[in-house]
Amino acid sequence: MVKIPKHNYRPTCLAIRSYLFVLVVASCGTNALAQCSFTNYPLWFDPEIFPEFPGGYDGNNYRNQDEALTAAKRAAFGPTGAYPSYSVAYVCKGYYISMNLSLAAGGGAGEFPYDGGVMRLADLATNQSLLVFSVRRGFCGRDANGNLSIVSTRDFVYTQTQVLSCSEQRSLQLGLSGLSEIRPAGTGGTSTISLIAKVTSGNSSAPGTAISFSVDVAPNSGGHDHDVNRPKGSLSATQGVTDANGEVKLTFQAPTISGTHTIKANCNTCSNPVASKEIQVKVPNLVEMLPDTAKPATYTLVGATGNHKSNHWFAPNARDTLVSVVDTMFKTGWGAVGVNDGSLVWGGLFDIKGGWTPSHQEHRMGTEVDLSVTNPRNVTDAQKKKTYAELCKKNNSAFSIQTLWHQDDGYPEHFHVYLDGTGLNSPAQGGPCCARYKTTRAKVDKNGDPVLDRNGKPVQENVALCEETSPR
Repeated sequence: MVKIPKHNYRPTCLAIRSYLFVLVVASCGTNALAQCSFTNYPLWFDPEIFPEFPGGYDGNNYRNQDEALTAAKRAAFGPTGAYPSYSVAYVCKGYYISMNLSLAAGGGAGEFPYDGGVMRLADLATNQSLLVFSVRRGFCGRDANGNLSIVSTRDFVYTQTQVLSCSEQRSLQLGLSGLSEIRPAGTGGTSTISLIAKVTSGNSSAPGTAISFSVDVAPNSGGHDHDVNRPKGSLSATQGVTDANGEVKLTFQAPTISGTHTIKANCNTCSNPVASKEIQVKVPNLVEMLPDTAKPATYTLVGATGNHKSNHWFAPNARDTLVSVVDTMFKTGWGAVGVNDGSLVWGGLFDIKGGWTPSHQEHRMGTEVDLSVTNPRNVTDAQKKKTYAELCKKNNSAFSIQTLWHQDDGYPEHFHVYLDGTGLNSPAQGGPCCARYKTTRAKVDKNGDPVLDRNGKPVQENVALCEETSPR
């Protein structure tokens, strides 16, 4: 044990054992690998002063030399880790004037006395250190007035034979090739990213080290204000062993849903057992459509829900086009246009009902918008046709868009506008606009011949078609 000794205090010599001692211990609420330990006997913390081990110390295991030395000073001198200042009276009773602790590196020259012998640093391994006491003793006498005073001092060092052994320091580093931002799957661009977990020992690689991997996604990230059963991205491997370069390589595949993902690498034999890397899955550079403060307003923002509180995000050019679109609609007599769903703040899958399924088949990249015919007011059929015709003019120089009017096709009626001029790519739609409705028609095979049932009658099928003339 380490106690505050007087000048005549000599602890009993204990056998010295030299070995590496590695143990997983709790520190400040987290698990950490013990890199250093006192190999002959542990520090002793007075339970009256320390009801619990201070700072997570268990009395023997420490993450590094600095932590071990700090613990030794606290065990010896109390919570401050500093030797107290004593009065002349106490010094004359045998208390030291000063005392400090240090670690002397093993494997070199030097020796330190203890009760019963001498500890030589040359007898210790290079990964070991000796705990050394440096003290100043005072010698007292009486002055001319008969008062006690310190007349001389003497400095000396000794050891209580406590040897600190430290295991090899291994540092886990998790590196990413490329940026820490990728696009959601299905939105074009890159939706996979390569990762490299590297383990080093000093300046050298550490092959043969086992590493495990996990991935999680931050709640309420990416524009989703719901989290039950939220899908996550996937890793190509959940565990591996470092190669000759001390590396394990794997890839992260983004989901269709935007959000902040954290990749963790775990190494149970490393000094820092967990390394993490944050990856943002997002469509970059989307901007928000803000409320129209003009009087009268040309549009109003609608459609926000508890699942998605912010639903009006667009590519910059698309937002500018949308401003022109609603201005044109307003001028036809529509009134303030109800701008419904665009994209979420980081794009990706827009699941209207919050079930992580594509209730919106599109709306993923900030290039589309739904315009309401019922909110903030019900628009007349005549006004819908007039506005639709204006949006579909081939010579309209204000913008280049495509408009899909969900007129009578099983969806709630609205205008779905492709703000980048792409999206209506079906031959049946045949142009920049489509007023779609449901109907039945005779089913044909790939050669264009009618499909017949067992009775030789033509099979009918339900289809959604575009009006080839004026909308209904």
